[in-house]
Amino acid sequence: MSLLQILFHQILLSALKNVNLVKFEKNRIEISFNDSLDKDFVKDLSTKLFEWTKERWIITLSKSKGDLSIREKKENEKKILIEKAKQTEIYKNFMENFPDAELVDVKSISKEDKDND
Repeated sequence: MSLLQILFHQILLSALKNVNLVKFEKNRIEISFNDSLDKDFVKDLSTKLFEWTKERWIITLSKSKGDLSIREKKENEKKILIEKAKQTEIYKNFMENFPDAELVDVKSISKEDKDND
């Protein structure tokens, strides 16, 4: 893996876990973040955005909460899917036979997945 790939990977992981988008417009991004955000995140992101777009970007830090991070959105979606699954007869019947079981993950099946079976 090249240094560029490693840097991009670090920026992406940090953004997924630690950044909430507050506002986005042409050449300007406003974010809020948690305490785990890498101290070089803004500098690294600014550098990469300039390399990719050949334009300067302004990244500002906000006290506003902003949108949920991608990770938080995925966790919320997972909780909703699990709760929906728990309402089904299949789940209820399963739990009658295996009362110690715990539903920990649910995956959506796309039409393509069904067609490939």
